[in-house]
Amino acid sequence: MSFDKDLTEALTAVSPSQRLRAVVEDRVRAGVSPETVQEELTTFRLGLRAAGRDDEENLILDAQDLLEGWCAPDARITIHQRQESFPGRSFVVGIASGSLVSAALVLVVVLTAAGSIRDILSPALAAVPALASLFALLTKVLDRDKEQAPRSATRQR
Repeated sequence: MSFDKDLTEALTAVSPSQRLRAVVEDRVRAGVSPETVQEELTTFRLGLRAAGRDDEENLILDAQDLLEGWCAPDARITIHQRQESFPGRSFVVGIASGSLVSAALVLVVVLTAAGSIRDILSPALAAVPALASLFALLTKVLDRDKEQAPRSATRQR
């Protein structure tokens, strides 16, 4: 079945949002790049717009948001088949698809183990925007703790 036909059938499903998500996930798992899937969705969506099918166009926009990451981190369609652009990328993407608690724990461990963590994690943070804000928060907390540590030592004397 063609991708357009799958999308058309998904729009008539009982739960079109869930069905569209499954169709997009299947397409990516089949090895089609996320960029190509986005282009295909855009072409399909523009056809819906031309036909005046606004509600269905919005459903396709929602599916595109899930693929692009403009959604809650746990709702994002993750792609584990992507070629790694840096060591450990698939590990980071896997964490992003899990809970933020897991990501926070991993970042804490990495932050305590590495001296220059910003240089090490910057490619990962660029690849997984959801972790960037979490990393920034953890960095602030750790920097604040470092600043307070000398003051505490001075007070004890």
